[in-house]
Parts: sequence; structure tokens; C-alpha cells
Amino acid sequence: MLPEKQTYASTLKQKLEEGRFTVCSVGAGYVGSLTSIILAAQQPNLRVIVCDVNQNLINSWNDQRYPFYEPDLDKQFDIAVNKNKNIKFTTKITEAIQESDAIFICVNTPPKKESREGLGRESDMTYFDMACQTIASMGDPKKHRILIEKSTVPVGTHKRIHNILSQNLANPDDCYTIVSMPEFLAEGVAIQNLLFPDRVVIGTPTDKNGMEAFEVIKGLYTNFDTNFIHVRTASSELGKLFANAMLAQRISSINSMSQLCETVGASVQDLSKIVGSDKRVGPLFLNASPAFGGSCFEKDIQSLVYILESLGQTQQAMYWSQVLYMNQFQKTRLLNMIVQEFQNPTDTILTIFGFAFKKNTSDTRMSPMAFFVYGLIEKGFHVRIHDPQANERGFQIEMEMQGFSIAEKLNFEFCGSDYSKAVKDSNAIIIGTDWDEYITTNYRNMRDQMNNDKALFFDLRSIIDQQAINFLGFEKVFKLGN
Repeated sequence: MLPEKQTYASTLKQKLEEGRFTVCSVGAGYVGSLTSIILAAQQPNLRVIVCDVNQNLINSWNDQRYPFYEPDLDKQFDIAVNKNKNIKFTTKITEAIQESDAIFICVNTPPKKESREGLGRESDMTYFDMACQTIASMGDPKKHRILIEKSTVPVGTHKRIHNILSQNLANPDDCYTIVSMPEFLAEGVAIQNLLFPDRVVIGTPTDKNGMEAFEVIKGLYTNFDTNFIHVRTASSELGKLFANAMLAQRISSINSMSQLCETVGASVQDLSKIVGSDKRVGPLFLNASPAFGGSCFEKDIQSLVYILESLGQTQQAMYWSQVLYMNQFQKTRLLNMIVQEFQNPTDTILTIFGFAFKKNTSDTRMSPMAFFVYGLIEKGFHVRIHDPQANERGFQIEMEMQGFSIAEKLNFEFCGSDYSKAVKDSNAIIIGTDWDEYITTNYRNMRDQMNNDKALFFDLRSIIDQQAINFLGFEKVFKLGN
């Protein structure tokens, strides 16, 4: 144990002041890489190491071939790598941990694929546990480190980490202080989220070690203007799941009103303005859509439901399950509506604009449009997919991940960013992603390239000027929630 006069916190604070403090991210994916790049760019005196077992991923970062699209990533990467020169990417995980003073665990925690009761709901902690075991093997009471959960994890994971450390270390509390520090990134604006965070949540033990860890972590953010929220560790872990559940709930809430608006002649955009202008509610996440997607919302609600059911809180679990039910209902409703408009699917070409789950990202994980692509192909339609950033490989992987096997299907084409290829002789345009360019693109020119006899327009994001599109010769123009 360190003597009272020389606590681990004072040692780490001194290293921060002297520019000798090293942060290590275990995991070079979306969260780990972006968090590390922004820290390195904004804190020139900080040393940052990003490590991962995936050699191809590390090579991509070292070669400045970004594994995904994110606005402004290139600018921050350039500052960190070429100006500050204080970040490195490596597969040498044990060396990275050995050098570090604080360790971010940023590995994937996907839903379990094999579990009798928790299938698709319980978090698979395999990668997380492996990271913790490696970290435990590097424990040294002479060098106290802060171990930070950055991955989205079930509540109680801090106890899980402590158990793993205890299996490898006689006195784990002498080597590590376990902290929860969840990320609250929205893809497409993640860089801005990191530069100007609404809050930095830090969950620590309530003992002296925990209080000192909080003060040290605050020191990593001296160049950030943010609000620090210091809570107990369990609150921080559960807070991330609840935050995502609340955001998804807002999307399902506005989507639940879209069909009613279509029936009674109201506008779902008007409802969003009316409700969103209330300061108690706010305008964000009130845009009607074919469904929410992305790697987090459904997974985190499923995890929350599983936790509630595991604790016997079935009514609460049923409540949050309804958010997922509405999400699926919206996709099914809209798919059926499109299918019913065409008599001869095998002679019909449908063009989907957008496969990324939202605008300003290349991420296709849990894209709601995967459901539409497969459903239309199964009905016999020929489907073309256009997206300015998502690529065909990501499209194919996501279709398989969602259980939609298209390996033997011949009636689809991924057209990338080629508009002419996507719309030639097509019978319909279906807007599935809210890319800004889908608002301003030349639909008059596209209509001229489409089927002369019958062409329909389905705006599943409510982003186009319906009146303007009506004058372009489309037989029918559908705008979600109108």
C-alpha cells in the first residue's frame, strides 16, 4: 500500500502536470478510436495508445485509411497524429497496458447468440472478460492504475471486473480502481459530442480510491468545457442503458403517431414542432422514420429488458419491450404498404435511397432498410440500393447479421453513389436514410430516367417537399406521417 502522504492520485496528477501520463484504449473500434483521437488532439501533453488484436484494423489507422466515415474525423486525426504526435496504434496489447496509467476498455459487448434464456438480449461479455483478464495479468501494486469501463455493459459489471482481478491478484484494490465512464456518442456527430460533451459521467466506488480516481479523470479533460456528473458505479452503468432506452422511446413515440396523422390529415412534422417546442420535452429524436437502427438502441433495450426480467420486474420489462414492438410494427406496416402498390413484383424495379442506419455515417449496423430489402426481394421485386457512404461489403455483412440471407438472390444491385444506375427504368424511389443530399438532389432528372409508365415515390423519412415532387410526374407520392 502507498503511504498516506503519497497517494496514487497525487502520483498520477503529477504525471499529468509533467506530461508523462499515458492513456490506453483496449479496442480500436468506433468508441475506442474516436475517444482516444479526441483526447490526443485536445490534450497535447497526454500520451495515448490505442491497441487491438485486429491487425487489419490497426493497419487501417496507421495508414490513415479510416475504417468508417465520421464527419470531421480527418481534422482531429491530423492534429493528434501529425501535429501533437502523441497517439499510436498497436497490436502489442500487454506493452500498451504496461505503459498506461489509465485504461479504457472499449471492446464490443454484442447480444449473446447462444443462450437458452438470454438469446439476443443478454450481453455477450466474452471480449470484455478477455480484456479484463489481460489487464489483471499486468497488475502491479507499485503502479496503481485506473481501469475504466467505456463499453456499454450490464449493471453490476464493476463487480464482475473485480472478481476477474481477484482471481489473478492477491490485492486487486492496490493495483486498480474500477471506474464506469460510459460514452454518449451519436454517430454522424460523434466528433462534436466528444469535443463538446453534454456531460461526462464518472461512476466510482464511494471510498477514497474512488474519490481520487474522479479527480484524476477530471484532469484528463482540462481543455474541455463540460459538466462532470460524479455518481456511484452502478448508477453510471445503468444510466447508459436508460439514456439509450429513453432516446429510442422518443423515436417509437413519434412513429406511433405517423399512421394516425396519415389517416386524419395531420402532419407528423407539425406534431414534432408542437411537442418539441415545449422546453420540458425538446425537439431532438422526434423525427418520424421507418424505425430506429444502429448498434446501440435495440441491443441496449434488450439488455435492459433482460435485466428487469432476471430480477422479476416483469411489468417494467413489458413496458420497455413495447418500444421494440413499435419499432418492428413500423417497419412491417410500411413494407406492406409499398408491396400493395404493385401488381407484378417480378416486373418491378424499386430503388432504395440510403442503407446506412442514419445520415452522416457509413454504419449499416441494424439498418432498418435491411428488413425492407429482404422483404421486397422475397416478394419478387428487383431492388437497387443507393448510398453515398455505405459500401457493398457493409451491406452484405449487415444483411447476414440480421438473418437475411441474400447469397443466392440475384434480384438486387448495390449501386453505391451512382444515381443513374440506381434509378434507370425504376418504378419507385424509397427514401430510407435522411441524407441531406436526398433533400436537394435533382428528382426531375431522375424521373426522366425512371419507368415511363409507372413511377412512385415513398419518403419514409419525411424530408422532401411533397408538393414539389407531386409536379414531377410521379403517379403517387407518399410522405411518412402526412
